[in-house]
Amino acid sequence: MKAAVVILAAGQSRRMGRPKQLLPWGDTTLLGHAIRQARACPNTDTYVVVGAEKTQIVQQLKELDVSWIDNPLYTEGLGSSIRAAAVCLTDRTDQIYTHLLIMLADQPAVDTNYLQELLEHAARTGEIVATDYGQRAGVPAVFPSSHFATLRHLGGDAGAGQLLNAMDVGIQRLTPAFTVFDIDTMEDYHRHEGDS
Repeated sequence: MKAAVVILAAGQSRRMGRPKQLLPWGDTTLLGHAIRQARACPNTDTYVVVGAEKTQIVQQLKELDVSWIDNPLYTEGLGSSIRAAAVCLTDRTDQIYTHLLIMLADQPAVDTNYLQELLEHAARTGEIVATDYGQRAGVPAVFPSSHFATLRHLGGDAGAGQLLNAMDVGIQRLTPAFTVFDIDTMEDYHRHEGDS
């Protein structure tokens, strides 16, 4: 198994009013924290999809020596970022990936152990493995190569969650041992800031 871990960080942070990817988190930023967790997974390569606030975010990525994928259509939503990553990574001839792990930059409770659990489960089952949110499945999620073509054609704001929940079969759900939360507003950030 050789996986690409794709961190979605192209959003406009409209509800936040500033680039949430760059908010302080521990000794780094939310994005830096996500990169740290992703990079610690063995036999993976880490990529960050950028769009809004690209200049500022790319500066941090250069400092961290992380590869990025540009999504000029970021205003279309999460689906466009997943599509940009899938097209970029599956068109490569120098590195063939068996799986894509899609994660968000604004879910700081997600750690390396959980990402590794998702990857190991995907390797064992050969199926999509997604995070169980009770009534729905969502990201982080791992997609095997048999689903890359679908990801390449994902449109607009139809993110991975909509794709996962539209499928009837072939999805395994994992329930994390922690509460997964998103940082969407300053209230969310202040509520969880002590968790960093």
